[in-house]
Amino acid sequence: MVSKGGYKRASMEGVAPVPRGYVAGLLKRVDKTEYGTRVGGGLTPLEQRMRNKALISLLYLSARRISELVGRTCTTKKGKTLKWEGVRVRNFTRMEIAGRQVLVMRTQILKKSKVYLADTILSMGDEPFISHVLKWINYLGDRHGEDAKLFEVNRSRCFQIVKQLDPKINDHWFRHMRLSHLAEYLNPYQLTKRIGFWESINPAVSYVHGRVGDYLEALEKSRG
Repeated sequence: MVSKGGYKRASMEGVAPVPRGYVAGLLKRVDKTEYGTRVGGGLTPLEQRMRNKALISLLYLSARRISELVGRTCTTKKGKTLKWEGVRVRNFTRMEIAGRQVLVMRTQILKKSKVYLADTILSMGDEPFISHVLKWINYLGDRHGEDAKLFEVNRSRCFQIVKQLDPKINDHWFRHMRLSHLAEYLNPYQLTKRIGFWESINPAVSYVHGRVGDYLEALEKSRG
């Protein structure tokens, strides 16, 4: 299955994860970025900042590919065209799981062998990111209703938005960082089942590097 236009994502092999605080710092850069005035029915500079903070936050928290958030058209090996319009306000549900308040996002996962809907669980306590996601969802819902698309932009525009903040960021960057951070606390099976959604456990294994503190502790214990 390939995307229309034959786009191939950049490799993240060998790219070391940045601290979580660096990702949070990108949100502050949004406030310092100049955005153009409204054109036609477009967004105002304030709305663009709200949207871009929500985009960055959701890319990181969900570890979803950009196309799984904004939409994508692809063709299967059998020639069937599949189209995903992107997540909408109605695709988010607040609930309680295991005594914790969470936000559940339903999105379409596009794989080589199959296409299916999957739920990604986001913690309501995951600040400073979750507040920007909720603010944008509520804003759009109040003005345009449950069927409003969360991000009325294509993948190319998303790349432009994030590269304004850091030119080194590519389309897979946020997913790579989130999975690397979670791999410090989840085993490969949990990483695959809960957020990776890979067809085998092998990709998850590559993210499990272990914390440096764990390694140093192991060195101390190995001395007897």
